[in-house]
Amino acid sequence: MTTLPLCLALLAPPQSLTCSYYGPGFHGRPTASGVPYDMHALTAASPDLPFGSVLLLERDGRAVVVEVQDRGPFAVDSTGAAVWPLRPHPTRQMDLSAGAMKALGGISAGIIQARAWRLE
Repeated sequence: MTTLPLCLALLAPPQSLTCSYYGPGFHGRPTASGVPYDMHALTAASPDLPFGSVLLLERDGRAVVVEVQDRGPFAVDSTGAAVWPLRPHPTRQMDLSAGAMKALGGISAGIIQARAWRLE
């Protein structure tokens, strides 16, 4: 049995998310919220959470707080290009900035499972 740190135990039960990340190809471009994407910042893209939502993500004892600033992840074809019309990815629930993925130790994996608590 895993014991949660006190700060996590006080929050509502977490949701398990499959997360991918996006990086250099989008750096500096406007996000769906209008904020320029900063791949080094601690941000996330969600298909349905309101912009400005704040989440605590935890993976293997590492934790990071991210703000939702964009939409995604989206379904892709075999080349990795987005399928039009855009629709949510069938197996991933969140895209993280490269900075957030690095903080969770998932850059080399590319896709990770993380526990998420919504703070705001």
